[in-house]
Amino acid sequence: MVNVTSGTNTNSITLSRNDNPSGPVTLRLIIDSQQCGVNNMLFTKDIYVGSPIVSSIVEIDPNTIDHISSGNGGNCPDIGLELNFAPSNQDVLEIDWEKITTDVTWSRDFDDYIDRYVILYPNCNKDFEFRVRTRNICGWSDWQNLTYTINSCAGDCGGSSPETLSSNYFEVYPVPTSDNLTVKIKSVPDGTIDPNLNFNIQLFNSSGISVYNTTSAFNSTTFDVSGFLTGTYTLMLSHNGTTESFQVIIN
Repeated sequence: MVNVTSGTNTNSITLSRNDNPSGPVTLRLIIDSQQCGVNNMLFTKDIYVGSPIVSSIVEIDPNTIDHISSGNGGNCPDIGLELNFAPSNQDVLEIDWEKITTDVTWSRDFDDYIDRYVILYPNCNKDFEFRVRTRNICGWSDWQNLTYTINSCAGDCGGSSPETLSSNYFEVYPVPTSDNLTVKIKSVPDGTIDPNLNFNIQLFNSSGISVYNTTSAFNSTTFDVSGFLTGTYTLMLSHNGTTESFQVIIN
């Protein structure tokens, strides 16, 4: 993993990597000096060579992370994740993140945060895969593939039978859909038409770009999604100070 460079009459040595992997190295140094009367004196030192790597993924309270929080509509709780790095978090100068499981929305869809945290907004239980690379004074690490198992939702991901997504405040159906999507305020009586209702509806694609935005005077609104690309979208619903998000699949 390392090359050791030193002279025969010096009190210092130089280490350099001789391949790509980063990680801990045990350095063993034998000193043999007839002049000083030292014979085969052994020193051992554990050091870290290379760029930082992820040592652990820890679930934390998403409310402690200064990212966009969705209020996930009751389907699944938001999940806060913290990355810890070896040899230490303080050695990390930059982090690049990339999502592999594209049908789960995360806070980095909406902003390019420069920290070691992320919030996931899942809709069902599944393995969520992503990758990161880091930079320290030694340079950039290789991409490191990571997996976090989502298991805090009411059900597992799987079948594509349409269903109704519901919270205490809103209702969304059918999901998945290929033509029309209906959104509804549950606390407002059916058939209500009020110009001051201010029911705001926004739809974001997986890149965090708004593809639909309207304010409705009806307690229930149906809109056409047949022209959108297939994939998982984040639906943001707002009314009377309450904002919640839902993951909807358009196929």
